[in-house]
Amino acid sequence: MKRMSKHYLQVGVGFGASGLAGQLPIGQDIYPRQYLGSLLEEKKVAATAEVNSRIGKASAAFASLKWCVWKENGISLTTKMRLFRTLVMPILFYGSETWTLLKLDLNKLETFQMRCLRQIRGISILSRIRNEHIRDSCGHQPTVEEQIRIRRLRWFGHVCRMDTTRLPGSLLWRKRPTQWKVQRAAPKKTWIKQVEADLKTLRCSIVEAKIIAANRQEWKRVVQAIRTPVAATAVLRGRTAPPDTS
Repeated sequence: MKRMSKHYLQVGVGFGASGLAGQLPIGQDIYPRQYLGSLLEEKKVAATAEVNSRIGKASAAFASLKWCVWKENGISLTTKMRLFRTLVMPILFYGSETWTLLKLDLNKLETFQMRCLRQIRGISILSRIRNEHIRDSCGHQPTVEEQIRIRRLRWFGHVCRMDTTRLPGSLLWRKRPTQWKVQRAAPKKTWIKQVEADLKTLRCSIVEAKIIAANRQEWKRVVQAIRTPVAATAVLRGRTAPPDTS
């Protein structure tokens, strides 16, 4: 951060007088601010503000390519989708592996994706074409929920392999202090509960997942097969995944 901005972020790791490790005291003048690409808030209940910020940035990136790429008839659909996945979606999903999402936030993200795909294909919102058909016509694009689930499980495996002395590894399995109260409008599920829900679709407990995640290659196979729960479950059970027929 610039010295003249008078915004500072003081990070203290270790056990203090309160006995809690990993406290992050933040300067009073910093809220709300961008830090390492993410939005810092004093009272962050959900990822709503971050989602709105990401959609705004991704929309600007998409709009800047409207006439030179999306509306250019000389560029094939395959190339357009490759550019869309490379130049737009990473902006939208930056930091999404740590989000705790409300249903409303997820709907906003899904709406943005479909608006972009419709513009690329030249399909009006008034046309009676289902979203699933549009995704299929764009190269079987996964839903936003599927892509966030993949990123979340990938990050879960990464944290599981971390040394427990590191801050993410030590905080992942810590129980919420009893004095903490769930704030109004907060997501019903915490981040780790969202991971458990992701694993439930694979018929896998979080204890089993932690063991498998210790092997980077095995966990990578599980994450890559997340769009096909049958294939992912087969990997978890040590069997060969069925071929992808999509």
